[in-house]
Amino acid sequence: MQYGNLTNAPPVTVNDPNSIEFASQGIAVIVARFSSQLDPTFLDDSLRPAITLMFAALERHIVSVSYTNIFLMKTMSLILLGEFMGNDTIVNDGYNRLDSWLNLTMNSGIAEYSSPTYTWVQMDSLNMGHLYAKTALGKAKFKVSLDYIWMDILSTYFVPANQISGSHSRAYNFLICNNSCDIDTYLKMSTYLRPLFEWTDNMPLTTVLRYISGEDAHALLTAIDGGYIVERDHPLFNNGLIPSWLSANRVIVARYGLDTSGQDRYVYVTPHFVMGSSSADYGAQDKTTNIMFEYVGEPLPEINIYADNTDDPYGFSEVLDSTGHPKPVHLQGNVHMSE
Repeated sequence: MQYGNLTNAPPVTVNDPNSIEFASQGIAVIVARFSSQLDPTFLDDSLRPAITLMFAALERHIVSVSYTNIFLMKTMSLILLGEFMGNDTIVNDGYNRLDSWLNLTMNSGIAEYSSPTYTWVQMDSLNMGHLYAKTALGKAKFKVSLDYIWMDILSTYFVPANQISGSHSRAYNFLICNNSCDIDTYLKMSTYLRPLFEWTDNMPLTTVLRYISGEDAHALLTAIDGGYIVERDHPLFNNGLIPSWLSANRVIVARYGLDTSGQDRYVYVTPHFVMGSSSADYGAQDKTTNIMFEYVGEPLPEINIYADNTDDPYGFSEVLDSTGHPKPVHLQGNVHMSE
């Protein structure tokens, strides 16, 4: 760890400035939930000094409020780590960031919208903040944030394909929307998984990870520690009943981006297909036009329209980005539907 930053260990060659947010998210949850199981000497001699250095790295890394998944990771980490360390300055900084995200989102929508890859990352941070923040006001702010993000997810949720739908800000698969399984995990967690556990406060983290993959651990903790359960806590649900309009024809119009950008997206959902578009590009992995079909069994490929300069319209070949991550890409300046 150099100047508080946490980087990938060799031989990994990725040099991602967001690594401090990804790493601090996990450490924040561990200390908020499992610190009583950690050796006190390790906590005082190793972990607390490391967290102090992490604060410097988190503060040094400038992240736009419109970079939703990283901004929320930073926000949650500052709050939970600051509370663990008893550092009110850091905690207040975290809540100021949460306020700025809420203000942007309430006025302009979710900037990193409807992403099969990153919507669940956003939910992880908000769920952990709601579950482990120490103040009632803090929990309430995370609850409002979750209400809003679930409103966005449910409004475009395509029941026949079990997927979020419409245009996507960021997706790493150009053929199918196959990465939103964690959203489905959140939807099903309380119904299917919670009764399987005789959960106690001293159940070790290794036991949690034995039951479910590390990527799903946040959803599991949300369920078994009594966190936000959408069918119980979201105002759209009536005593756990699924809203009937989720299976009905509907049109959703939503804003996204910075509040001065004037960007919007349009989704038309039917019981058999859904089509959507965005008024502006997001990046090299967006789907500004997207059509999805009802299917049984294996997913049907989606229809997406974009410009390709790699002779790889299906996105099978990946290109290294500036940080060394391999990702599928297409040209920006995509075709847009008439809304």
